[in-house]
Amino acid sequence: MDQLAEAVGMDPLAFRLKNAQDPGEITGQGMTFRSCGLKDCLEEAGAKSAFV
Repeated sequence: MDQLAEAVGMDPLAFRLKNAQDPGEITGQGMTFRSCGLKDCLEEAGAKSAFV
């Protein structure tokens, strides 16, 4: 993901947040996506570390 973010000139955390699915989105298989807390987790990790 870091390499893709760099290739398009984006911050790695912003890239991950932009590409994370939102609750209610329909997958390619027709299933409704429910939240797993990924965006919340990424935001908290980003606030607490310089890793992402």
